[in-house]
Amino acid sequence: MYGTFGRALPRDADQQQAALTPVQTARRGDLVFFPGHVGVMLDGRTLVHANATHMRVSVETLGEGEYGARLQADLSGFGRWTQ
Repeated sequence: MYGTFGRALPRDADQQQAALTPVQTARRGDLVFFPGHVGVMLDGRTLVHANATHMRVSVETLGEGEYGARLQADLSGFGRWTQ
């Protein structure tokens, strides 16, 4: 478990997804999950993540362009901290 803003969060993406409340519609601050990968939503469609394809941290829009379409297709859900 790793501390984040005073809360513990597991290390692996699948464990993080299981620890958070699933939501259908993303908003700023939600985590977005893909198989073996996680990003942070900047708004309802845009995310920031460490991108192994480009070997850098990047901002992507789900469903936009070739890479964004691939992300959208691989999306496994959104998770949110709840009180």
